[in-house]
Amino acid sequence: MNTCLFLTATLLTGTALSGQAVPAQHVGHIPHIEVSGTAEMQVVPDQIHIAINLRERGNGGSKVTVDKQELDLKNAVKDLGIDATALTLSDAMADLVPKKFREDDVIARKGYMLKVADAEMVRKVFLELDRLQIEDASIHYVSHSKEVECRREMRVKAITAAKEKADYLLAAIGERTGAALEVSEAAVETSVPRRRGNVQRLTSTAFSNARFMDSDALYEDLGVNFSRITIVANVNCVFGITPKS
Repeated sequence: MNTCLFLTATLLTGTALSGQAVPAQHVGHIPHIEVSGTAEMQVVPDQIHIAINLRERGNGGSKVTVDKQELDLKNAVKDLGIDATALTLSDAMADLVPKKFREDDVIARKGYMLKVADAEMVRKVFLELDRLQIEDASIHYVSHSKEVECRREMRVKAITAAKEKADYLLAAIGERTGAALEVSEAAVETSVPRRRGNVQRLTSTAFSNARFMDSDALYEDLGVNFSRITIVANVNCVFGITPKS
């Protein structure tokens, strides 16, 4: 009678484990295989964010105010065919300057962020900034409009690759892949951060020879000064092992 009860309890436990996720502490007691899957893709940035800082310049009657530069900038953006919503104000303040250096004691300045779609438009923007004598401008960061969709696609491909790896490894020893016991995504350093750590300042005269460098993401050279963004997903999986029937 005791033997029958023991067998019944064992069968019920086995059924429960096969029908739901296995607690992490029990994985080590079940025959299993641990594999990883990786997938990556490269995309051309279609969102280049340019930081533009306006600061009044000159002195006395030759002074060019921030308001004048702001108007010129907005007109230049419009003439380039860029939507007005792509230019946003990021910072506006006034700096105090000692009177001994200039007649005025306050210098106004404004910061703008301009979003463009490709390297050719970046070139045109910097040429316009040079024409307007706006020297303080830089490529702040780059991104892709379909980043979320791309990451989801890479995660699916990574976990599929992990399953395929488990399948062929177990087939080699006469076993087959069972249910997934544990799945986790490994952190990677190739994410596309919203703010770049290394900003290359550019002017139109230096533009053709400049390269945008970034220490937070992997890039492949693409033309003069832009690179492809590498989007990577890495998934670790633990699968149960089921003997072939």
